[in-house]
Amino acid sequence: MIKIGVVGCGLIAQMMHLPHLRELAELYDVVARCDLSPATLRHVADHYAIEKRHHDYRDLTRTDK
Repeated sequence: MIKIGVVGCGLIAQMMHLPHLRELAELYDVVARCDLSPATLRHVADHYAIEKRHHDYRDLTRTDK
């Protein structure tokens, strides 16, 4: 399984990327989200039950965590 971190919680992510990744759950696991808007990030991450949330893409991509 490939773990995915998605940057951006905008309309395309909400309408296309995340629903398609959910359909392919046997291949991909969305483990982290990133968005500048705290409200949008909270809404989308809550909807998809994603615990790892970031406001800066550099935090999402750090490997020393």
